Amino acid sequence: MAVQVAVCGPGECTGAEWDLAYETGRLLAGRGAVVLCGGLGGVMAAAQHDLALIPISRRPRRR
Repeated sequence: MAVQVAVCGPGECTGAEWDLAYETGRLLAGRGAVVLCGGLGGVMAAAQHDLALIPISRRPRRR
């Protein structure tokens, strides 16, 4: 079973906070984690943004 990581944060954020949250979500998903969040705005939206675009073939397999 994949590791599940919840990302919580404010519905509004600065550009720098968006960049950090986006990179965090990208790195988590790239390692095979399931990223859980509301995703409606701010930090949570940034953390899940474009995650569906990471090909499953590039995600590491879990044993």
